Amino acid sequence: MVNVILSWSGDTSKQVAEALREWIPKVIQRVEPWLSTVSIRSGGVWFTELFDALKDARFMIGCMTPDNLSSPYIMFEAGAVVKGIGENVVCPYLYQVQPSQLCAPLTHFQARLATREDTLKLMKSLNESFKDQALQAQRLDEAFNTYWPELEQKLRVVKITGTPAPPPSAERMLEEILETVRALSRERSENVPILTSGSFDVRRSDIAASEWIGARRAPGGEVILTLKDPQTAHEKRVAQEAPTKMK
Repeated sequence: MVNVILSWSGDTSKQVAEALREWIPKVIQRVEPWLSTVSIRSGGVWFTELFDALKDARFMIGCMTPDNLSSPYIMFEAGAVVKGIGENVVCPYLYQVQPSQLCAPLTHFQARLATREDTLKLMKSLNESFKDQALQAQRLDEAFNTYWPELEQKLRVVKITGTPAPPPSAERMLEEILETVRALSRERSENVPILTSGSFDVRRSDIAASEWIGARRAPGGEVILTLKDPQTAHEKRVAQEAPTKMK
């Protein structure tokens, strides 16, 4: 079973991923990082093996560098690992990049810098994912202190290739903030009824909170919800009985 998948895009990111692949098992011996350039068998169907690895991975480290901040490959792999459920973890690992430079959806995950302090935090999180089989804290610290200089040296000689991505505009940052707030609003209120009667129950998980305008009773007795569409307001019929209560 794949424990950790190292996601990369671009030559700079590849160098960071290769350094981590060699280094991580020295700190946490039971980890066998999966890296596409090494782990896909000769003659293997690459996308089949990649999908199998994504399906089995419980921890993904996305190697983010100045030239791959909007990489669709890393974003796709992050989404495939998380799957919206379970305890799977996605951690953007930032090499000469700041968290404010990330693009959604990677902004939703707790990122770590390629520094001693943050790399130790990353290793602790990875170790905790093994639960009962995790290393004792003291042993992890000792292994990290022993091998950190090796990784530090490898990261120091990474050559940055490609063109750095431009910094995010104020408009894009605002859009990402609004997207996050709306997602949290829908998630927290998805189990709160907005229309309730003796025979039906409409919840915000069925209709996005940001789209719902109101409801009215048609002459035939059915309830009609009015939704907000980006181009035109349209109506959606959801029940055959008027609500007794609205929230």
